[in-house]
Amino acid sequence: MNKYQASKYNYITEQTDKVYIYNTLHRSFISLQKNLWEEFCNGNSDSFTVSEYIALQRNGIVLPESIEELYLFRDIMQSSCLQDDEISLFLSMTSLCNLSCPYCYQDCRIENERKRFIDSEKVDTLCLYLQKSNAKKINIIYFGGEPTLDTDQLLYAIQKINSIEEKSVSNTLITNGYLVSDSLLTEIKKHDVFHVQITLDGDQELHDSIRMTHARTGTFNSIIENIDSLVSIIPGKVCIRINVSSLDFKPYKNIVDRLSIRYHKKIQLSFAAVFNGQKKRNKTELKDVIDLLELIEYAREKGYATMLPLEYAPCVATMKSSFALDENLSVYTCPARLYEKSVGVITKEAQFIIHDNEWYKALYERKSCVETCLYGGLCYGGCIMSKMECRKDLFERLVPYVVSHKIKEHQKGLCQND
Repeated sequence: MNKYQASKYNYITEQTDKVYIYNTLHRSFISLQKNLWEEFCNGNSDSFTVSEYIALQRNGIVLPESIEELYLFRDIMQSSCLQDDEISLFLSMTSLCNLSCPYCYQDCRIENERKRFIDSEKVDTLCLYLQKSNAKKINIIYFGGEPTLDTDQLLYAIQKINSIEEKSVSNTLITNGYLVSDSLLTEIKKHDVFHVQITLDGDQELHDSIRMTHARTGTFNSIIENIDSLVSIIPGKVCIRINVSSLDFKPYKNIVDRLSIRYHKKIQLSFAAVFNGQKKRNKTELKDVIDLLELIEYAREKGYATMLPLEYAPCVATMKSSFALDENLSVYTCPARLYEKSVGVITKEAQFIIHDNEWYKALYERKSCVETCLYGGLCYGGCIMSKMECRKDLFERLVPYVVSHKIKEHQKGLCQND
């Protein structure tokens, strides 16, 4: 039988007679008898059976001593970053927006006074590119600006992209929810895999002081009415993103309470710390996702299966098949960099052309610490928006939080060994 070694990427929590192991490279979670794990760590290769070793290796908890884990790490990372059988595409339908949120990150769009909608010719070109690609699955996220400003063009894009042959298409619409129309709802209902994300900025008082029309009127009631319509048509596929801009969490807990009563778990919830602008990159009072754990916990106590923070990583810009397009089919490494710096374009001939080295740097350039850090398999080098700054301090707080939830679920029988 092969001799095995423990992975360097195991985060281990001990409780009485159990050890709970979360492998940060494979993102797997498993529980073991404490005495058996201790025997293994002390060199007893008979601690586990052959089939048990196979299961442990499949989850990345152990690996043969003949394998250098550094090379395994590089293989997993590159395979993930360079896969081309699935495309995740953020498509901006327009640079215009009907609201005037003061924290809007797209200050490059605002400065350039872009007034552009995607046209049918560009949609057709995009469809040709997607048809010719190696991807078997296409995840398309429609956003902007505000994509519902031209419902006809949005519907044209949805219908064309979903009619591409021999491709599995998953649709997500990111909208402020203010202009959701009956024709759009009718079209959404036709597609089995369709999700809608709508943003609220807290309870009505806070939301209406932030998320206003250009005439400075509140939008809360209109958006809630449109959420009602969406929930009745696609229950369980509507996600309410709550933007958090203050450490005073009362308005955000208030809206969670109201949504819980109104929709009774027919929606999903997520939270995001907002930042002011593509150039400033400051996140108001909130530093990062760690500040949101109290709200995430509050929502989970209300019965919402709110995504745990580690489920968001790694940065989409490190993935070759994940990118954003503006209305002219210019390519951006990340949707948060839209209108700031294009790195390529999809040409009229439906060719994907890269013209800036930043695209390749995001894919291949990594800090040396990534390969040796316990959390390297989670961060992949960090967010390119924050200049790849080291966030080990963040993961040192996030991983224990996530693992504690997995342990609770395991003890309740909700989480089985992978």
